[in-house]
Amino acid sequence: MFKKKVFMMAVFSLLIFVSCSRLSVNLSITPAADHGSLLVIDEANQVLNQVNLNTGNVSFYSVAGPAANQIIVDGNYAYVVVSSSHDVMKFDLQNGGAPVIKNWYDTPNPYAMAIDESNLYVIMSSGNSLSVLDKSNLSNKTNILLNETGGVQPYAIADDSNNIYIGT
Repeated sequence: MFKKKVFMMAVFSLLIFVSCSRLSVNLSITPAADHGSLLVIDEANQVLNQVNLNTGNVSFYSVAGPAANQIIVDGNYAYVVVSSSHDVMKFDLQNGGAPVIKNWYDTPNPYAMAIDESNLYVIMSSGNSLSVLDKSNLSNKTNILLNETGGVQPYAIADDSNNIYIGT
């Protein structure tokens, strides 16, 4: 019985160590996306794939990291939120190249995004906050605390031309 408990604790510790490690991969170059393709998060393999809608062929596009939650495509750019590494990634779909990465080291779990003409709105599910980024370069414009007393974890966001809606 004792050996079984020790074995289970070792497996559990190894699982935590592996699942919490940050993916270290060179993201220096991504290709231009194929016109008429669909970007898909493959969370199991921590990558973005593109699916050619004419042929059905699936090909690797870029490393996304663990727990990529959402993709928003806006013109020639794709934005991907990755919760466990605290990142938002911006990909140039027309020209390829290095993705722009915004990282929050001290605010956990960017979880979902919405976008308008000039801003990217990112909710932090564990931080009870909303970050407003300049979508051109992902620089931080402002952070808004959603609930000072805690207890609220935002998980969804949408916008229209005048309002932002946050679901908890």
